[in-house]
Amino acid sequence: MNTINASQKIKVAVPSLVREQLLLDVNDYGLRGIGELCNMILCGYAGLRAPEKDSSLPDDSIFKNAPPLQFSLHKGNARFRNFADAHALRLAPLCRHYFEEYVSLPRARRELFVKRA
Repeated sequence: MNTINASQKIKVAVPSLVREQLLLDVNDYGLRGIGELCNMILCGYAGLRAPEKDSSLPDDSIFKNAPPLQFSLHKGNARFRNFADAHALRLAPLCRHYFEEYVSLPRARRELFVKRA
């Protein structure tokens, strides 16, 4: 199991709609940047729908033309990293799943999600 001793760089390919909504939320909620929002989402991953146990997460090849989101996974998100390791899930597809789950929430629930983080 990998532990996070310092910030770990994460690169996640996401659909353009997800990227656009994340960037809008960064501006709307007065956050410092996309990295801050990504870490908030991953910190609160337990409040979002988990991936189905028998489904596989799509790899990055279907998003090869989309520029990836890049951010540093903070040490405070070690619990998320441990969850990924315990379930033998690759980090990038798991991050993408939770970003898509976050974006699919109604605006008011996204705002509450950010305020609670």
